[in-house]
Amino acid sequence: MARSIKVPKVAGSKICCKCGIEKSREEFYARKKATDGLRTRCKSCESEDSKITRSKPESQIRTKAYKSTDEYKSKSREYMRKKLSDPDALLVHRERSRKVRSTAVGLAKCRAANLRYAKTHQNGTYAKYENDPLFKERFDFQRSLCAALKAKKSIKKFWWLDILGCSVAELKARFETMFTEGMTWQNMGEWHTDHIEPLKVNTSHEDFIRLSHYTNLQPMWAEYNRIKCDKSPEQWAEYCRINNINIKVKP
Repeated sequence: MARSIKVPKVAGSKICCKCGIEKSREEFYARKKATDGLRTRCKSCESEDSKITRSKPESQIRTKAYKSTDEYKSKSREYMRKKLSDPDALLVHRERSRKVRSTAVGLAKCRAANLRYAKTHQNGTYAKYENDPLFKERFDFQRSLCAALKAKKSIKKFWWLDILGCSVAELKARFETMFTEGMTWQNMGEWHTDHIEPLKVNTSHEDFIRLSHYTNLQPMWAEYNRIKCDKSPEQWAEYCRINNINIKVKP
């Protein structure tokens, strides 16, 4: 009986046990327990198998059940917190999110996710509106102010105008002097009304009145306003300096 001859493997390569193609070591995932330190299947074959497994109904049920657990949510939040602490990773994440929102399908998914969070989460808008008087007052003020700025006809006297400290016409004229290149009343929504000192830090009705005064308001591009969130003026200035952000230029 003829003895089989073993063909020596080329250095730095390996044959996939599934597709039978000889590939470089970079095409295989690492495995510490293996003699050569690599898995037996190449990355492409493992990816195809994973897609098939994930498409099975029983796998989707298990995945959905696990993602609904507190353990998964805690790990997911911790992972994202660590990942986005890196400025470069944060920029990549925001660019990816911007591309998703630029499509009609992606924007619809984002809005649906935001609405689902607002309705169901304990810290969502619906729950906070019902249980937090300060949040309700702040929410009503911001909603009324936004509607007034978008309205073309004159606004009657309302309770929030006393807090604002000026008329809507005067606020509009002030904003127009603060507009950066590209800002118009027609594209309101691409820019937001920003509180220079964040409104979220208020802990009393007096704080709310002070922070809602027209002198604490300014127009800001929506993307920058989302990044600024509840940063103080000093923290925001430092963040812009470190990340080389010019808020006068549309992102």
